[in-house]
Amino acid sequence: MKTRREPVSVRVGSQCCLVELTLRVLAGSDLTWITESLAAACQRLDGSRPRPRVISAVYIPEDSQLMCVVEAASSEEVQRLFEMTLLPSVRIRDVVAVAVNPRPGRR
Repeated sequence: MKTRREPVSVRVGSQCCLVELTLRVLAGSDLTWITESLAAACQRLDGSRPRPRVISAVYIPEDSQLMCVVEAASSEEVQRLFEMTLLPSVRIRDVVAVAVNPRPGRR
């Protein structure tokens, strides 16, 4: 799976969330389908402007765990994103906001 190496800034009105998921994958499988599925779900998420984006995704086969950093307007939007991913038997363990960039004039 690919991870972006350049710095990423959080868009105004967005937050970055660390998402921990359970995902079982066959040993030796090509894992590019995971990032492709996440990118497609970001495009399908209606009513979100700006759309969420997956900044990083790491699969840990020993724990059947997928760790993602996702930029979105809210943690609820992150939940909706993973409901749309079409990843087989994915289960969200936790969603934690790790960086927030509020809209100007809001606290």
